[in-house]
Amino acid sequence: MNEKERKTKLVKLNIASVVVFALIVCILAWTVVSALNPIAVKDLSKASAAKQFDAVNQDSGAKGKVIARYVDEAGNELSESTSIQGIVGEEYKLERKEINGYKVYGEEPVNKTGNYTVEDIQVDFLYQSETESLTVEQDDHNVTVQVQTEKEPAEYSLKIITKDEDGAFVKGVKYNVQKGNEVLRNGTVDGNSFVAGTITVNSEGKENFKIAEDVGKYYEKLFDGDIEFSVTKKWNANKGKYEIELSGSNNKKGVQIKITDSEIIVSVINTTHPIEEFGAGNGIFDLDIKKYISSIVIDNGRNTREITRTIENQDSILKLEIPSNEISRTNVIITYTILVENIGDMPGFAREIVDYIPDNLEFIENDEWEEVDGKIVTTSLEDVLLMPGESRELLLDFRWNLENDNVGVRKNIVKITKTTGLLNPNKPDDPKSWFDINSPLNLDDFELLDDITPDNTAEAIMITTVKTGVEQSIRGTALIVLLGIAGWIITEKRRIKNEK
Repeated sequence: MNEKERKTKLVKLNIASVVVFALIVCILAWTVVSALNPIAVKDLSKASAAKQFDAVNQDSGAKGKVIARYVDEAGNELSESTSIQGIVGEEYKLERKEINGYKVYGEEPVNKTGNYTVEDIQVDFLYQSETESLTVEQDDHNVTVQVQTEKEPAEYSLKIITKDEDGAFVKGVKYNVQKGNEVLRNGTVDGNSFVAGTITVNSEGKENFKIAEDVGKYYEKLFDGDIEFSVTKKWNANKGKYEIELSGSNNKKGVQIKITDSEIIVSVINTTHPIEEFGAGNGIFDLDIKKYISSIVIDNGRNTREITRTIENQDSILKLEIPSNEISRTNVIITYTILVENIGDMPGFAREIVDYIPDNLEFIENDEWEEVDGKIVTTSLEDVLLMPGESRELLLDFRWNLENDNVGVRKNIVKITKTTGLLNPNKPDDPKSWFDINSPLNLDDFELLDDITPDNTAEAIMITTVKTGVEQSIRGTALIVLLGIAGWIITEKRRIKNEK
């Protein structure tokens, strides 16, 4: 090797040594920062998060409870009550227990099938002592026991599925379902179906059903009047079971009724109401709600760290990666910002807003919100008139006391549950001309339109995971490789310098 080649190679080795040294410093700095801030904070897109966590796409908001009681005719409990929980609007189904010495009494409870609601649902299964189904006749020394035999009843769940003309599920529609003069269920569609209850078929005959639909301001029915149909119940001796036949509203436009082995399904199609008809020409009343995590404070017992975010982050998902040895001593305070905005053409009020608490999150009390039956409720905006284009912000804090068994996805859902729009049909179309800022508001001048806004909900998702140690292994491996390269460079430089 001549002198020129030797100098060129030394220059290259010097450059390589600077690069390697810089990488070693970066890795050491990375290690120090990770030691000081062991919890990694990341923003993920919902699409990216959904690929990693199935719960991101699951509705984990408001939860309801169904309590099953097992009682005799007098209401005495024969067995310990049981309960199930699920998301409000989702379907549930309960099955009767077998209790020794007792048999089924009467029909199956109508509400053994239904939809979860924010209020607890109680389902009573009735039983009768088996001895009451025996007839005993005594003649001198002869005793005759007659056992009353019963035909096995059939059960059908009555379900209503409502869609629009494009095939999308419609929520917010109200139904009143009657069997004869008995109201089976009166409620609002919160999920993809409305389960009116269980119909027990244990005798022959005919029963009439009527379904009244209230579509509200934003949809209209394709048919006039109510949905009416009849169920004829017959015993099929050849098959040894009860069967039913339908007659009635299948000739109504937008209504189809069919029977399966276990369900009576009423399919209803509603069309979107023409917007120009809302408010008698004065536009629509529409409140929008947005929610995002505006700050988190992480306290691991050694130091406290705060991360702030803006509304631009509302569509991203916050993810915390926590080392396993840090989980039990880490507390997280989450601040949610809720933005209520009037995006319609009419003024009005957001009279009630409800936030549904995710599992393992603890509500931190403040003056605007209160905890009611496992939900967080505020009426702080009920007297705040929102003109078109105006908005108000609310803050809500939760504490997440982490443990190894409660990490994962937490979806926090908020909903505007009560609204009032103000309509003044005697004034021009410009709502701003309806009010005199120097005079008190006189509601007698307006038509009050309660709860006519479309279903308004918003959600914010946060994820916590346990660090796997992969990052630490990568740093360690990279450091070893770089130190090896640095050692080789030093050795090679010495060899070239000693070479004459």
